[in-house]
Amino acid sequence: MKKIMSLLILSTTVIMSIIGCSEEEPVVKNDSTVQESQDIPADKEDLEEDKPLVDIKKEDSKDEVEDKEDKDVEINKEKSKDDESSNKNYLTEAKIYLVDDNLTTLKKFVKPVKVDDKKVATAALQALKDDSIEGYISPIPKEVSFNGISIDNGIATVKYTNSGQGGIGTAGESAFVSSIVYTLTEFPTIESVKFDSQGTTSILSHMDPDISYNRDDIGDYFKVLN
Repeated sequence: MKKIMSLLILSTTVIMSIIGCSEEEPVVKNDSTVQESQDIPADKEDLEEDKPLVDIKKEDSKDEVEDKEDKDVEINKEKSKDDESSNKNYLTEAKIYLVDDNLTTLKKFVKPVKVDDKKVATAALQALKDDSIEGYISPIPKEVSFNGISIDNGIATVKYTNSGQGGIGTAGESAFVSSIVYTLTEFPTIESVKFDSQGTTSILSHMDPDISYNRDDIGDYFKVLN
């Protein structure tokens, strides 16, 4: 009888252990399933959160490029302005003095002139030679060509050549000197004017070509209208 009871208890224990093992396995599988289902969405969310970070960096990169381009354009503009200011040929205004038909009155006119190689005073003389306005004419004979001006201690020496042989008379010479003196002394660096015919026939046969003339020297010869 005791042997029979021992066998029953042993068999009962074995059966219970088998049932216990069979019940624990599904729980383990369910836990792993839950764990896997939770991990996968978490990774997806992390990836989705990382995407905007990449986009922001791209936008920052674009902004940096645009800022650099704007600065480069501004620098180029400044360089362009510097190049224009250093140009030796440009347009400006000059005050020239023309004479009336009777050679008694000088009148000032403001004219646009083209300056070559920064020679503003020479450009003013060329405008004086070529112009006639409102009954006022240039006293510069067509045979005279201006070759440049040198300035030393406020004295401007006008270098010219004269292809003509005849004189222009006392009144003509006075008009010639007066219009040039008044025109050139409009520049603050010029106080008086001398004339150099550079080996050709001097236009001044009645006036001393070796002295310099200022406005006071010729003030009594002409009425001057500003």
